[in-house]
Amino acid sequence: RLRGLDMIAGYEVLSEPRVRDDAAASRVSDFYALACAAIAEVDAATPCIVGPAPFYDRTRLESVLLSRANVIYHFNFFA
Repeated sequence: RLRGLDMIAGYEVLSEPRVRDDAAASRVSDFYALACAAIAEVDAATPCIVGPAPFYDRTRLESVLLSRANVIYHFNFFA
């Protein structure tokens, strides 16, 4: 229903996910892959926005790199 609207810059799948351990962080990455694939099926032109768990921690960015195009990676610079 939002596909094609000029005001939609991207779909943020899960804002600043909170996790208790690395296993949960891995599940967040898996969720991103599935969610972004589902979004691309209905709106391939609009990017999917994802960031590392917990709290978009920039030191964990590599944990959420997806093997797909049209992804915006979001992360925080504070400690």
